Amino acid sequence: MNPWNQFAVMLSSGIISLTAGGKAMALLSGNPDLLMELDPVFNLPTKQVIVAALSFEIALVVLLVSKVLDKVEKGCALLAFCLIILTYRIGSFWIGSSTCPCLGTLLDWAPFLKRHNTAVTWCLLGSLWLCSISILATSRRSAQLQPPRFTRQRGAIGG
Repeated sequence: MNPWNQFAVMLSSGIISLTAGGKAMALLSGNPDLLMELDPVFNLPTKQVIVAALSFEIALVVLLVSKVLDKVEKGCALLAFCLIILTYRIGSFWIGSSTCPCLGTLLDWAPFLKRHNTAVTWCLLGSLWLCSISILATSRRSAQLQPPRFTRQRGAIGG
């Protein structure tokens, strides 16, 4: 993997780890009102949504930093994650909610995030999207630069 792909994978893993840490803090804070509040998009208790999102984010970070996936699969996994978050945010805006309830405790601890929640969310999402696109673009370019796998053999049909 080239240095840019390594940087993009580590940057995106770091961003996802930070958001997972925020969700873990919301769970550990033990605010029962926050955890039992219904998520505006899924209409489930926020605790269930946080646990599902946290599990998904941890699994994604493990897959990104491990050698289980090749670079194209890492780019696709990251792009799929971006699309999931984008879909959730669009659904949230559509029904009139400006913030995810899972950020409640984190927003109380960091007043900057309370004022600029939407801008920070879109910047992080944009960064993840750019990382996924750059991983996929450099993977495609390096695949085009490789010599062909199959060579024409003598006596082949049409040859």
